[in-house]
Amino acid sequence: MNRKRIMIVEDEGITSLSIKSSLEETGYAVTSAVSTGEDAVKKAREEQPDLVLMDIVLNGTMDGIEAASHIQSRFNIPVVYLTAYSDDTMISRARETTPFGYIIKPFDERDLRVAVEIALYKHEMERKLREREMELMNTREHLAMLVEERTAELRSSNELLKEEINDRRMAEAEAIRAGHLAALGELAAGVAHEINNPINGIINYAQLLLNKRIQDSKDRDIANRIIKESDRIVHIVRSLLSFAREDKEEKHPVNIHEIMSDTLGLIETQIKRDGITLEIDMPANLPRITAQPQHLEQVFLNIISNARYALNQKYPGKHKNKILEIRCKETMRRKRACINISFNDRGAGIPEAILDKVLNPFYSTKPSDIGTGLGLSISHSIIKNHGGTLVIESAEGNFTNVIIELPLKNERVNPSSQREAGVPDVN
Repeated sequence: MNRKRIMIVEDEGITSLSIKSSLEETGYAVTSAVSTGEDAVKKAREEQPDLVLMDIVLNGTMDGIEAASHIQSRFNIPVVYLTAYSDDTMISRARETTPFGYIIKPFDERDLRVAVEIALYKHEMERKLREREMELMNTREHLAMLVEERTAELRSSNELLKEEINDRRMAEAEAIRAGHLAALGELAAGVAHEINNPINGIINYAQLLLNKRIQDSKDRDIANRIIKESDRIVHIVRSLLSFAREDKEEKHPVNIHEIMSDTLGLIETQIKRDGITLEIDMPANLPRITAQPQHLEQVFLNIISNARYALNQKYPGKHKNKILEIRCKETMRRKRACINISFNDRGAGIPEAILDKVLNPFYSTKPSDIGTGLGLSISHSIIKNHGGTLVIESAEGNFTNVIIELPLKNERVNPSSQREAGVPDVN
């Protein structure tokens, strides 16, 4: 097995030798050790190492941040910064170069090893993901070509054939999205395992710092921020594992009215607090569907939470148009009996340019500290697993309408045996 090759850029000779010794003892190969930004760019071009450890403050006219920018943009080589400085201006400049990690001096061998391993693993996963995206792009182009040929043959057909063409286009989008999900599924378990170990160590070390009763408020804020951001990573990892794990729970006949009631019961307090008006039209005698009720509840919670966010973005306070409409009805689609469930909010809406991306994994319109970008992807997968469809219609600044269609089981709910008044009245 080939050893990973690492270049050291450090202008302190003793520190450079110490890093070189630690890396070689761990099993890495050190291609070279240089002390200036100019030499770093030159050596990176000649040696093409797998990783560069870059001191930010260097001899010469080019500092480590400028050198890292050249190395990453020209040669696509990941960089981990070494620094004893942490002023805001320098950190801001360093962040713009999207480094693969930071090591704060002074550091021990374990800090170095963990940072190097995470950076190399992250870069490898990004490389594999780019390859997958290229494969999916080629597949998409091929599918688009096939659809275009088929569409040309059907242009003179009747309304039924036009509907078939639209369904075919939706199937292509599903195929492309399924490819993304399959790639994510293959990587999820491995990525989660590799991230869990170091992130738990980071949380524990940060907690130890807090337990020592740090006097400096800035240091306490940093430790708390480390724990908060690490917990967010843990949440994403859990979502990844849930997303990749095959669910063995069996489906059984369920009452959609009761599932919606349970869902609204969980979120009723937040809806009231936000001043959102619920308008619900859901007949009590809807047919049963065959489903996993907890999974559908998860889908409904995700959609309602997104609607809450959109309404609060547009109307921070109370407003007469701060309304979420939930409609449910029995319908027919291509000779198949379905339950149609729609969630319509009059909130901020979704820009047309990104509407076709919101079901993709890790794509979110929310700030990174609020959403993971997995909620709609998981919801879409759950509905697909139930043999149904999830479609989003939206106009930026006006509305968003999420439409779910689920196939029916040929069994009707007996109104006399049904639980009474399932959906709460929330205003």
